[in-house]
Amino acid sequence: MRGIITMGNAKKCCLCGGIYSGYGHNPQPFAEGRCCAICNFEKVIPERVRLFGAIRR
Repeated sequence: MRGIITMGNAKKCCLCGGIYSGYGHNPQPFAEGRCCAICNFEKVIPERVRLFGAIRR
């Protein structure tokens, strides 16, 4: 799988390069792979909300 580097149970975020465990989050619209919870809340979700608002106008 592209964008994920496994180290046992830990994985590398495709956006910031930080380490996370578990399933991770879908980083679309930024990248393919998986991202950490911090990037999901600080980057991905706000961008999705912004894009949704742009589509609805």
